[in-house]
Amino acid sequence: MMFSGYMAPEYAMTGHFSAKSDVYSFGMIVLEILTAQKNGYFARPQAEEPLVYRAWRLWNEEKVLDLLDPSLENKYEPGEVKKCIHIGLLSIQEDPVRRPRMATVVAVLNGDSINLPMPKAPQFLGNPTSLGDETAASNPCTMTVNITDLHPR
Repeated sequence: MMFSGYMAPEYAMTGHFSAKSDVYSFGMIVLEILTAQKNGYFARPQAEEPLVYRAWRLWNEEKVLDLLDPSLENKYEPGEVKKCIHIGLLSIQEDPVRRPRMATVVAVLNGDSINLPMPKAPQFLGNPTSLGDETAASNPCTMTVNITDLHPR
């Protein structure tokens, strides 16, 4: 499931925070800072690939540095940037158990030698072309909602 902004999936689905809800928000902010893009999934043009999809795709293609804001003009340490993107992708895992603890994030960013697990592919909905479903992309469904405006007598 894909959620807009910084809201952790467990909060959006159940209304309950987990111990790692803030880690999710942190991960989104990390990706936004590195790319100079907002995560506004529902506010972007349909032709534009959402930030999280793009980050995941470039991570898998081993072209993760292509994700960066072009204004950085190669004024960065590639290993450090890859580490930050790795942390960002781990932090936005749908399952809170798969997200790192903030203490681990801080230790890694401080240079401690910690082996981070590989991020798991996101289980997002809403962009069938990025998931390889061309049929769904060419046949979008339309949903209608009736709204009744009630007035007191």
